[in-house]
Amino acid sequence: MSAKSRILDTALGVFSHHGFRQTSMELVAETVGVTRQALYRHYASKDALFAAVAEMLHAGALDTAIAAMDGAAEENEGLTSIAVAGLQARFGHILGKLAVSPYAVELLEEHDRHCGAVTAEYGRRFEAALAERIGEEMGRHGQVLANGMTPETLARYLFLGAKSLKNTLPPPPPDVFAPDLERFVAVLVAGARGVDRRS
Repeated sequence: MSAKSRILDTALGVFSHHGFRQTSMELVAETVGVTRQALYRHYASKDALFAAVAEMLHAGALDTAIAAMDGAAEENEGLTSIAVAGLQARFGHILGKLAVSPYAVELLEEHDRHCGAVTAEYGRRFEAALAERIGEEMGRHGQVLANGMTPETLARYLFLGAKSLKNTLPPPPPDVFAPDLERFVAVLVAGARGVDRRS
């Protein structure tokens, strides 16, 4: 594990245990086992460190989501299951890391305040990956989307809807989020389907 990876993994634990406001660079450095000066060589401020932790979480969430969508596609589980798998993996990865923290609400608020660019970039990457898999699945079954909808549009609607389900404070527990997400995706996908070109 690289020094930066070790710092970020440790910092995530410190932020989760102490919250954003009570975490200091000194506390992170002490927990990592480096000097403050060494930590500042990697990250100029607590905000920069927090943003780097958020980027690590989003990158892991994207990788997890892509693997989940590809797994559902290989199992031939259908478009709804592929979308649910990807969305659940993406949001579950991030919420799973934060849900154990007594400071989850504070961390999500700080995340929204400090990490807009990171969130937007990884959101775009996820939407593109989901759109690609929607297009592949529709093509595999000779289906089209209704009313001029494209895979990109459906992916954007699915992502925006899932974000709105997730964006409650405190964040919903998995046993609430998962069934709501499944119902939402099933309804949206059913409405987006067009006719079978092979019939």
